[in-house]
Amino acid sequence: QVEDDMYALHTTSLKSRELEREAKEAEVMYMKGVEEYQEYEQEEMEEKQLAMLLKRQEEEERLAAETMEAVRMEHVQMRKREKRIMLQEEAHYNEVGGELA
Repeated sequence: QVEDDMYALHTTSLKSRELEREAKEAEVMYMKGVEEYQEYEQEEMEEKQLAMLLKRQEEEERLAAETMEAVRMEHVQMRKREKRIMLQEEAHYNEVGGELA
């Protein structure tokens, strides 16, 4: 009877230690999974932020190009105006016989 009790206690102790070891392994695996998921989430967030930054940069570049084109067109219009004024002044000068008004 005592031998049976000792054997049962020993077997229970072994099973208890094995269960503890399995529980620790499961916890380590769980924590690894959590860590990998967090890394995945971090990478996903960084990719989304990068995509947003690239989109914003493209938009800024587009706006800069549009602004440069608008400025260029304004300069063209100013040169046309200046040329028209110069031609009008020249025509007026010629009309009055070469005298400055």
